[in-house]
Amino acid sequence: MRIANANAVDRMPLGLNTRRSDFDPSEDPIGYAKAALAESKHRFATVRDYTCTFIKRERIRGRLSGYEVMSMKARTSPQSVYFKFKQPTAGREAIYVHGRNGGKAIVHDVGFNKFLAGTVHLDPMSRRAMSGNRHPITDAGIGFMIETLTEGWNREMSARDSDVTIRETVLVNKRPSTMIVCRHRNRRPDFVFHEVRLYIDHELGLPTRFEAYDWPAREGQPAPLLEEYIYSDLKINVGLSDADFDPSNKAYSFGRF
Repeated sequence: MRIANANAVDRMPLGLNTRRSDFDPSEDPIGYAKAALAESKHRFATVRDYTCTFIKRERIRGRLSGYEVMSMKARTSPQSVYFKFKQPTAGREAIYVHGRNGGKAIVHDVGFNKFLAGTVHLDPMSRRAMSGNRHPITDAGIGFMIETLTEGWNREMSARDSDVTIRETVLVNKRPSTMIVCRHRNRRPDFVFHEVRLYIDHELGLPTRFEAYDWPAREGQPAPLLEEYIYSDLKINVGLSDADFDPSNKAYSFGRF
């Protein structure tokens, strides 16, 4: 594991004009990592909307879920997301649009549960909406991931506390990507994760995979995976409209039946 030199970039955010090419990943992987993430943030600022297959698994109350796979549509302004599950519970749908529907997520289940409940409006932070999820639907998407990582890396990533490794050519969804691994040596209350792995697509310039690990229960044991998110078949600026985030869209199955 490479250890970055202790220089000013470890202690301060990088401006968006700083490029990863300004840093040698073998000599200053921390500078490279922060610059790469800044580039992604700059790139995402040009994104109006996107579609993808969203794949996730999360550890809830100590148990790692199986993979959940869903079609995803997202829009940056107003913040909007639509999900349709492929597995499990194929056919379940959810919509959230910031500033609309009373701040609620609109959701319907499938099968007997749909027969009983129909379409429901849920507070995104309610127990029912958060069941089986580490994060609310309001935090879904690539933009939130970039913002959260930017804040976290500027706060936590330093040569004093972190080992950072860069692999400039790995495959994610069969696409060339850069993998950035940040691992904290020692546990501290202000560190959110023991290890984070971020994968940035070379062509899109955006993160398409994220993994976060907790500290091992005992020395020598593997670090348990806490959450993993994959954005496969990502297409940006496809021209989504209000209809794509409207539960009355005839292509969707909201309503009691």
